[in-house]
Amino acid sequence: MLALIAFVPLIVTIYLMIGRDWGASKALPLAWALTAVVALVFWKMNVIDAIAFTLTGFLSALETLIIVFGAILIMNTMSRSGAMSAINGMFMGVTTDARIQAIIVGWAFGAFIEGAAGFGTPAALAAPLLISLGFPPLAAATICLIYNCTPVIFGAVGTPTNTAFTVVKDAVATIMELNSAKWFDNYAWIDDHTKGLWGKKRGFDGEIVTGMVAPEEVLPKFTELYAEFDPDLVVTAAHATQQNLEMPYSLGNLKPRNGKLYAEDRFNGKTWDLKESGKRRVYTAVGNCLIGDMNNTKESMAAAWMNGSNAATMIGYVVTTWHGRNGWGALKYWVSNPERYTLAEAVYINQQDLVNQHNEWTPTLLDERYNFCDEFMEELTTAANRVSEVVGRDVDLDNAQDWDMIGFWHDRDVVVYYGDPKWEVRLQSAGEQDYTASAKRKGKRYIVTITTGENFSMEKMRGDKFKQEHVLDLPFSYIFPERLNSPKLVGDKWGKAVVDENFMLLYDAEFAPSSTYEIVIKTK
Repeated sequence: MLALIAFVPLIVTIYLMIGRDWGASKALPLAWALTAVVALVFWKMNVIDAIAFTLTGFLSALETLIIVFGAILIMNTMSRSGAMSAINGMFMGVTTDARIQAIIVGWAFGAFIEGAAGFGTPAALAAPLLISLGFPPLAAATICLIYNCTPVIFGAVGTPTNTAFTVVKDAVATIMELNSAKWFDNYAWIDDHTKGLWGKKRGFDGEIVTGMVAPEEVLPKFTELYAEFDPDLVVTAAHATQQNLEMPYSLGNLKPRNGKLYAEDRFNGKTWDLKESGKRRVYTAVGNCLIGDMNNTKESMAAAWMNGSNAATMIGYVVTTWHGRNGWGALKYWVSNPERYTLAEAVYINQQDLVNQHNEWTPTLLDERYNFCDEFMEELTTAANRVSEVVGRDVDLDNAQDWDMIGFWHDRDVVVYYGDPKWEVRLQSAGEQDYTASAKRKGKRYIVTITTGENFSMEKMRGDKFKQEHVLDLPFSYIFPERLNSPKLVGDKWGKAVVDENFMLLYDAEFAPSSTYEIVIKTK
């Protein structure tokens, strides 16, 4: 029903402009008014947010109008100066074959205009040219619109390829691992492990204040902090399924309803919706079972986080998790490289590191599907038996590496990344950036230069033991700014290393403070 209501402004606009022949100056203000009514009455948006989005829309439209204005100005200038007639004559002189004319004007010329202007101007300019060449109006319009499908992603002076950039400044979490709060201007957390322990800070250098609430108050406290801090980032790790996030375990729930999140208090039966502002968020469910699984329904936690809570990027497990290497590893790479790696890059390089170590231990299993089942001990026993066959000995689940061999296999393909990886989401630096890495090409050699500061620490580069029970020390990692052709590391002084066309991992690297190092890579 809500989806149908959302279509009302569009339907009314189409009816007025086509059925009643209204101009845009009359129809669009009415469409805006209807949109505002729908947002305020049916979607429960507050008035201030509605005004803010209206102003944002006007300001965003200015950029488009300027680009389109330039394109129309060019067309009118060409028409009045006689250049358009000259172009027509040129096209007629090239060929009289209508098929070739369609390709030249509809695709080649249209692609040029798409790059220069975009926003519909290719069809507006190319179609009249085709009509002047003898094409029927409907055919001219159809040709231009179909042919414009190819270049449109590069159009509007590259506008579609522009990348949004976000620095995470405000966060709310249910984990203890981020409780130094050093990356955030404002941060709040409530620990689901020690029931009732919570804390918060205001200001980048603000004091961290902690407190305790009763177990039955954990869920209300989380929703209170969520509303107060309106976070850019939410991080959770607790017992969960596709339909709930327990907070704390067995005592309260976040649940989906009509594509939104609501809180359900098991003590008194009360329910209430999470307060949302419409802010675009990042949600990383680093240790929650199944929360990334859509479960083929809109009534899933993943759908509710992305729809109701506006999580433009979400990371979560699609199976029951018990090892945590993939989820926690992505977070470790991200927090260990603030400003340096976007969240998508951290997820990517963590996956490459995981797969490389998986390949080193059990290469045979890279081509085998892990045996997931509902019974944990049955699943673990089956996996342990298969790993034992591969390595030629009985694995010991009390041995850390044996446990990791099974865990890495389990975690290899079970974390999903929802959202646009081109959205550059980064953490603020809190002094971790004690080295720089840059690259330059010299002929067929690609040189990566690492310069360390006087406060450089290898321990910090390796992740400061963040979640060490799940994630090993991080290697030095670097994502190349360009794709390399058949790269090969020159020399053997870097020990164990992986060099791919897109990235490099150095596992044995040892850097000293106040030093400069050059890593030479040979390419074709």
